[in-house]
Amino acid sequence: MTKTQETSNNSSDALSPDEVLLRAQGHQGELPRQFSSFAALSLAFAITNSWVGYCATFVTPLLAGGGPTVFWGIIVAAVACLIITAGLAELASAYPSSGGQYHFAFMVSSVETRAAAAFVTGWVSTLAWCLTATSAAIFCAQIILALASFSHPDYVSTQWQTYLVYLLLLVAGALFVCYAPRLLPAVEKFSFWSSLLGFLVTLITMLAASESKQTARVVFVTYTNQTGWSDGTAFFIGIGACMYAFLATDAVTHIAEDLDAIAGSELPILELFYQATGYRQNATIFFTFWILLNFFGAFVSCITTAGRLAWAFSRDNGLPYSKTFAKVHSIFETPINATALCSIFCGFYGLIYIGSTTAFNSIIAVAILALNVSYAFPQGIVLFRGRDKVLPMRSFRLGGFGIFVNAFSCLWCAFYAVIFCFPTILPAEVGSMNYLSVVVVGIALLIVLFWYGEKRKTFTGPNINLEGLEITQEQIHRELEKESEAKGVV
Repeated sequence: MTKTQETSNNSSDALSPDEVLLRAQGHQGELPRQFSSFAALSLAFAITNSWVGYCATFVTPLLAGGGPTVFWGIIVAAVACLIITAGLAELASAYPSSGGQYHFAFMVSSVETRAAAAFVTGWVSTLAWCLTATSAAIFCAQIILALASFSHPDYVSTQWQTYLVYLLLLVAGALFVCYAPRLLPAVEKFSFWSSLLGFLVTLITMLAASESKQTARVVFVTYTNQTGWSDGTAFFIGIGACMYAFLATDAVTHIAEDLDAIAGSELPILELFYQATGYRQNATIFFTFWILLNFFGAFVSCITTAGRLAWAFSRDNGLPYSKTFAKVHSIFETPINATALCSIFCGFYGLIYIGSTTAFNSIIAVAILALNVSYAFPQGIVLFRGRDKVLPMRSFRLGGFGIFVNAFSCLWCAFYAVIFCFPTILPAEVGSMNYLSVVVVGIALLIVLFWYGEKRKTFTGPNINLEGLEITQEQIHRELEKESEAKGVV
């Protein structure tokens, strides 16, 4: 062992595994370690929050096939997302890094292309989280104005009013994340328990309160396509919307008596609650407000993640004016500049909602597509270059299924890049335009502009010390052994 290696090992032993990992990537810990394991789990749960998320999108599969698409579509979407995530998990096992897809793409690419691959993946991943935060905040604004219309029938909300409420929620969420970061773990834990309790209460109440229920045949078999597309195309469009979540009470308690009333309502989930509770106004308001509470918690988690991802990407000089966005506030110990940048982007991107009556579907679709592309892109590189060539020894291996998983991830995302460009309803009109293709082209042009205009000569990707990463893995292994021994003694 060389003197340098010995010094490195000694210094590593004095640091936590997280800090060693950060220093192996050319950084030092700047953000406080304020999230416990349960708080971190709660944040992840609040972001995914499948049953709540499905409340925002279930009307699309409902129109694209009725009960069968609502129920079976969510299962197909869950299987597809599970396969894509399995490929991502293998990469995480091979290259443990807080940079996620951005670092994975860098590590599996050739020396000549790794900087460009990391740059594209970093941009797509950062924008994907901003788009996801946008979708959550806009749905919260929709709920608020729908409750106002429901409580006061004479009031009819407009899309620009929805946008103003959206901006208010955006500012409130960003201010909370920036200036009250120490409260985030408690908020995430509250969101976790609120969502679990909400799921149980809603499920039980909707089943018990409804006086008339659809037959099993209507829920599971009878296909009712109202989109204007062929049944096969409509089913795939419905699955695309189902990918926004994995499980939902609406897939189980499909008990609405009047499909047209739900599909044509200002907020479909509110109308469903209204029918299911026997047209009880107070009960409908209560359950809809509970959805709002949980969805706002998801938005706070999303804007937190987006801001920290933009900050991490800026540390590696991935964004314009990276030095500014890589700063951490000395008092609040949070990346205020990066969070503000993401919030401003969300504010401008949300303007799409004013221009189209179906813009929310486009916003949802772009968020789903961008996140999954960031998952599939490094898997595509692995598949192209050869799994045995680029993947090192790892604890989680897909083995013989690896080629299938990587190929499926790429083909599924490519397929839905086309499907998501279709309008949900035919015939399409100016007001029901699908903005996804426009947004995707805009994002692509933005990335190309920054790459060739500034970053091609200055961006080199994450500063990774491979020796340091090996040391980290050894240290983590020793920590696990110590824990196992301690449990054995106990």
